[in-house]
Amino acid sequence: MVVLGRSAHLGVFEQPGIIDIELAEKIMKQIGIERLANQDCNHMSGDGLQMVLIAKALINRPDIIVLDEPETGFDFRNQILVH
Repeated sequence: MVVLGRSAHLGVFEQPGIIDIELAEKIMKQIGIERLANQDCNHMSGDGLQMVLIAKALINRPDIIVLDEPETGFDFRNQILVH
């Protein structure tokens, strides 16, 4: 799911490469969700999925991200991390 954030940088029939995968792993490690790397998004907790979606947004290193109540439903650790 995180690698899908790189889709805007891929050609029409191009698949993500090793650089895209390594970048996804780096982002997931930075925000502490590397344990979710091989989990099905349909079977994650709500805050786990929310963190994956945030990592998906961060993979392109944007200057700004606009989020609407990103901390809702998070445990205390993730609230501090997102804030």
